[in-house]
Amino acid sequence: MSKFRSFNLFLENKGIGGNDITTITQPIVADFFRYLIEDPRMRLARITVKKYEHMLSRLFDWLVKNKHIRRSPVFDLPDTRRKNDQAPRPIHEEDIDRLVNEIKKDKQLYLTIQLEYYCFLRPGLEIRLARVGWFDLAASRIYIPADVVKTEQKKVVIIPNQFRNYLVKEWRLSNYPTDFYLIGQNGMPGPVPVGSNNLRNRFNVIRDRLGLPLQYKLYSWKHTGNSRAEDAGIPMAARQRQNGHSSLRSTEEYLKNKIGFRSPEIENKFPSLEKKKTRESSPPGQIN
Repeated sequence: MSKFRSFNLFLENKGIGGNDITTITQPIVADFFRYLIEDPRMRLARITVKKYEHMLSRLFDWLVKNKHIRRSPVFDLPDTRRKNDQAPRPIHEEDIDRLVNEIKKDKQLYLTIQLEYYCFLRPGLEIRLARVGWFDLAASRIYIPADVVKTEQKKVVIIPNQFRNYLVKEWRLSNYPTDFYLIGQNGMPGPVPVGSNNLRNRFNVIRDRLGLPLQYKLYSWKHTGNSRAEDAGIPMAARQRQNGHSSLRSTEEYLKNKIGFRSPEIENKFPSLEKKKTRESSPPGQIN
């Protein structure tokens, strides 16, 4: 839906948003793809551009099939070889407090990053579509159904004590119906969740205002929680289950791909390139 909205907004900005669908021609669609590829606000990677192409092709193929238009305008479109070099990365220690201090002013966004950081939940379906009834604060558990989990298997995660205390004090979930969405509209749990890009955009505004790297994304808080959990000595088996990974190997691959190779021994015990300087010996006969 977010991609359809982007296309619709592009048409509106061109002054043709209300036109009949038959007026959407190949040059207009090609212009949209040049916008996705070249506009400084977009500059999308090839894999994302291809998703837009697939989405629009399905739409216009359906229109052809149902005789609303004679021919799909989705052909001979601009392409790019740009790869996404801005994948989410863990947030650097010196930047965490700066971000948290600003994010705290947005109560929903602060709840979101804590769900990522402490419970390793994904900000898409697992958080945006989270229901009040998933949370058992007495047992310090979140019960997540399979239909929103990436692996399509239900999972149970632990709520660490400091986060549980925050939930009890600040959100009082027992006051809301169990079928309400936790991240609802109007800043509180409700019957309708926020839009798919809502939380990400709110985080990006804060990140950009602080002048921090674009590689800091909303998803970065999950990686940051995993990184700190490893540093704290939490066993990999516990981190595997909290992540909902199918095996320890999956957790190892996650750490390698998202956080990178780490070794306290290399960081702290590696021999120095330059030998430590010692006090030069005194010339013969000289008294020190």
